[in-house]
Amino acid sequence: MKNSKFLIDFNNSVKKSLIDTTIDKKVLYFFNLIKETFEKIDIKKIGDFRYKTYERSLEIINLDIAFVFYKTQIPEPKKIFTIVSELASRVNKTHSVNISQNIIQIIFKSDKVKYIFNAIIMYVNSKDDKHYAIINNKWNEENVLKVCDDFLKANKISSGFLVNIKHLINFVLKDDFAYTYNIDYMILRGFYEYIAKTIKDSIANEWNSSFDIKNFLKTENLSFWLKHHINFQSLGFYILNNMYKKTTYFFSEFDDMIIELFESVSRYSLNSITGFVVPANYFSFIDIFNIKNNDELRKYQNNMKVESGYSISAFDYARQHDLSFVCTPYLKSGQANINLLRYEINRKSKVIFNSIPSNLRDDIITSRSRENLEYLNQLAYNFLSAYKSKIEYLKIYFDKKYPLIRNQGYSSIIDMIKKIVNSLKNTDWILENDF
Repeated sequence: MKNSKFLIDFNNSVKKSLIDTTIDKKVLYFFNLIKETFEKIDIKKIGDFRYKTYERSLEIINLDIAFVFYKTQIPEPKKIFTIVSELASRVNKTHSVNISQNIIQIIFKSDKVKYIFNAIIMYVNSKDDKHYAIINNKWNEENVLKVCDDFLKANKISSGFLVNIKHLINFVLKDDFAYTYNIDYMILRGFYEYIAKTIKDSIANEWNSSFDIKNFLKTENLSFWLKHHINFQSLGFYILNNMYKKTTYFFSEFDDMIIELFESVSRYSLNSITGFVVPANYFSFIDIFNIKNNDELRKYQNNMKVESGYSISAFDYARQHDLSFVCTPYLKSGQANINLLRYEINRKSKVIFNSIPSNLRDDIITSRSRENLEYLNQLAYNFLSAYKSKIEYLKIYFDKKYPLIRNQGYSSIIDMIKKIVNSLKNTDWILENDF
């Protein structure tokens, strides 16, 4: 298998180095306490808690969950929120609860470590399978369960590679920002673009009209094919090198949402990075069509759009080159766990603002002098710049231009990553004068 030694070595090394079973047992114990209290409500693990990619070496470990209600009629959000809040207070005598407008935090403490279960409340319409979450006492569309399903399906196709990439990124980020679904989107964008382009080239060279598309796209078969046709080191570099990439081969560009840490202050910034970048769409899967078949051609054309669905450019390429088959990723739009995102943006903004000397804080609140607003925005920039540097940091360890991986196993590489990351100060990550 092409590069299977690297894949096996990488996956085993990440698990061996970053998973702490003692922490995992405590997490499971606390989670079971919550389940016992909410025995009549479906509780879903979401995000890093579901993937088992949460960073275990921190003093505060964030674990995301969703209380899910399945109804054919829309339930009253205020009533549901009150019921869940009251139940949360009964979980255990030693725990504490923090209730904000949209997030319920169930908090445990053990051996100086805080375990915070960040809970959102969701409603799934049983008729049309649309998902909603309570935001400001109203039901709003929420994609987090579907995003998690998509990420884990892609992870199976990658033979566990994507989860371990995410785990390494979380280690580098530490406790910078508890919201990490933006990273899921970035990883899925890079992964499906890479394999769709690989399959596209294979279609042009090898496939014929007898090809069984349905069988090929089964998760286990696609995973087997990838092991024989792609280099996982190259895949890792491609994903990490394109985390913030806006352009895409299959669509005109990806859609991102920019959230300012301090609204109305960004105009005073001397730097280009002034807001937290949150991807608004991602590739959820890939599909293959025989466009010489009228039924498949019709299905493709009915779901072919500029901003979502199947790729127009892939279709045009196949037509121009008289190809029977088109391989395209499917572009899906929508946010994941917007409640936690807003909570974390607000929390991080307060942390940065409170780090300013009190006399400057008072001036910003009252007179809003330009000089102090620039100072505040520089602090926000420092966080955003360091955050971006950390997300992109790991790509050098997958780059074939450097001899790091060739000369030693990945276990040694991860030990080196841990040693370097733990030795760095936060200021070491800031990219200065990034205009």
